[in-house]
Amino acid sequence: METIASKGPSSINQVRAEIETLANASVFYSGFFIQLTNKSTHKKVETVSIKEIVKDSSNLYCPAKKENRENSTQKKIAKLPILSHEKQILEAITQNSVTIIVAETGSGKTTQLPQIIYKHLLSNRNLSNSRYNKPLIVCTQPRRIAAINVATTVSNNLGFELGREVGYSVRFDDKTSWSTRIKFATDAYLVREAMTDPYFSVYDYIIIDEAHERSVSSDLLLSLLKITMVKKPTLKIIITSATLDIKAFIDFFPKANILNIPGRAFPVDVTHYPFTPKDFIAAAVQELFNIHLNQTYNVDQPSDILVFLTGIDDIFTFNYLVYQKFRSFENSSTKISPLILVPVISFLSKEDQSHIFKQFKFRKCVVATNIAETSITVVGIKYVVDCGYVKTMKYNSKLRVNSLCLEPCTKSASKQRAGRAGRMGHGYCQRLFTQEDFLLMQDAAKPKILCTNIESIILILLNLNIKNIFEHAMINRPNDDNLARALYNLYFIGLLSSKGELTMCGRFASKFPVLPEHSRFILEGVKLGVAEDVIVIVSTLQIDIQVVEYSN
Repeated sequence: METIASKGPSSINQVRAEIETLANASVFYSGFFIQLTNKSTHKKVETVSIKEIVKDSSNLYCPAKKENRENSTQKKIAKLPILSHEKQILEAITQNSVTIIVAETGSGKTTQLPQIIYKHLLSNRNLSNSRYNKPLIVCTQPRRIAAINVATTVSNNLGFELGREVGYSVRFDDKTSWSTRIKFATDAYLVREAMTDPYFSVYDYIIIDEAHERSVSSDLLLSLLKITMVKKPTLKIIITSATLDIKAFIDFFPKANILNIPGRAFPVDVTHYPFTPKDFIAAAVQELFNIHLNQTYNVDQPSDILVFLTGIDDIFTFNYLVYQKFRSFENSSTKISPLILVPVISFLSKEDQSHIFKQFKFRKCVVATNIAETSITVVGIKYVVDCGYVKTMKYNSKLRVNSLCLEPCTKSASKQRAGRAGRMGHGYCQRLFTQEDFLLMQDAAKPKILCTNIESIILILLNLNIKNIFEHAMINRPNDDNLARALYNLYFIGLLSSKGELTMCGRFASKFPVLPEHSRFILEGVKLGVAEDVIVIVSTLQIDIQVVEYSN
């Protein structure tokens, strides 16, 4: 798989060569509805943008009756494995400052754990003690779409309007109020909150969900919480993980109580390819049509498909190849049902990402990166196609350059992907690699804090008066050479003094959610009176993808 990853899928270059002739290439990014229509004597492929489809709800939506939907949801919630351990969970949380909960994907930990704590507090009437009417329970998610989706699900389960008792806070979007008692937020958002409230005074329960992903923000947040525990012994910290590889958390919190919640809501049948294809995008397209042509679709019991790819180029190529495959049926007697392709990529707007949660009359194929691995439950997904690869960002501290590398995913990630098929019923996962390749995969991903630019992290820690960076306790601390090089770079651009302390510019720069050199650029622009022009340039630099509009 490493050899294939080093070359990449060949279909991307082939599609790039053809794409210049397309007038409607944008639909392959945003999603579209595709079908074969009968035009007098022959068939013809028709595509409609997903945005137009959403507008025409009378034709393509198929909402179930509210009472039937609620009854079905309650029955599925009652079967979640975590609910049978409710008493055990509450005892562990009550008696320990730190609780580590290990539960499989589909056990209900993400949605039910905050509700278990909330109902316990409600029964003991402790919610009225909330200081300044702020939330008592906060649950972090690694991604914005996950925080919004889980908040919506929990508010529906409890029968509350989103933004009142249950809400969320992500960058540029805050849907909370004075009455909010359960708040979902990204871990990066909570780190930013720590800069103004280092002891998390408004929270009594902090849940770090999907901790096994080992994102930079979650690792940094856990290091700050370890300090907070000393100053605020009443704080309850709950760490949840979907994998059994929790040794790093146990070593960091040696007094933590560990709970293993076995089982998942529904089984998933996993099959492997007899060989590992050189072009996983073309193989994914073939597998999509194998499912779509051979498995009939029932709108009352949807059997949608989730395809995992590695990035925007893969998704664009996949969608284009599906379009071409449909065209190959124009002169064929084979009958093929309409299909809706919905991409989900991190750079899409909240509105565009929300399309994956909508239910349509026809089969839906969600094409996603690893953003859909955790916390996102898409109703109707029964089949998962796993390409077996992922793109990871790696940072060279000597050259100060980030590189996006294609490599095989880990066993943990592959298991997470398979678990997406078993959220709403018996599921099936097709892995586009052999079982031998799966056994050769790494067990878990390398912590991202060890392979990323740590200059922003140092600014945040120094702003929180953590002066000795080299001795600050972290789950996995970057090596001393990388720390020293990062400190020198910050000194070089004027954010640190010769004593290693924050300058005035450094204190301002630590509050900007951009790279330190970009923060310094903005501050210099303010000084020279060209702030607006500088902000436009810095905003453009924050875009991680190349934006290209294709036309004739």
